[in-house]
Amino acid sequence: MGRPKEHGARSAAALLLSGRAMSSSAVVVKLMAKGYPEGEAREAAEYMAEIGALDDEGYARSRCEIFAAKGWGPARIKNELIARGVGRELAGQAVDEQEFPVEPLVDFARRSLKDRRPGQAELRRVSDALYRRGHSWDMIHTVISEIMNGLDEDDEGDE
Repeated sequence: MGRPKEHGARSAAALLLSGRAMSSSAVVVKLMAKGYPEGEAREAAEYMAEIGALDDEGYARSRCEIFAAKGWGPARIKNELIARGVGRELAGQAVDEQEFPVEPLVDFARRSLKDRRPGQAELRRVSDALYRRGHSWDMIHTVISEIMNGLDEDDEGDE
């Protein structure tokens, strides 16, 4: 597959970045897939970073916020950032800077349980769902404790 002659790697990189934000390594991979040699692709990505069109740190933070808003946990977000070409260290830093409040997770679990006292199977189902979203067992335990404490308080109010 030959390199397109009508555009240089820089122009192709600019075109890629005009469509959506990407990591620098994702830009390099896409340019190489279009037929540009690795050296040209890397130079184009470096140039895009120099002029401010490409910012891996900002990209990682932005994606982290978006994924956290979807209810994803730190582990899943970090894996997704790495899969999108963000370096491990930068992905870890972005996740470490992100807040993961317990309230939205409690709301998610309550909706799943339909605000009734859950049995072991239902608690396991909710726990597994939160784990698949990338939340730690400590966070899941906190969520389950909040739900059970809330149900106990509701029961005391009924007496």
